[in-house]
Amino acid sequence: MNNRHFTKAGIFALVLVIAALLCWELYVRSRGFDTAFDDNTALGRIKEDGI
Repeated sequence: MNNRHFTKAGIFALVLVIAALLCWELYVRSRGFDTAFDDNTALGRIKEDGI
């Protein structure tokens, strides 16, 4: 087998994954979701309790 075929397949797979992630991001944003980080005391409690 030629190593060039594996390189082409790897690049194609990488492009496909990036395109899928971009489409998912655009879909989620179009549904009204936005990035959020909720760093409150409840999160700290979960870590302390080991849950």
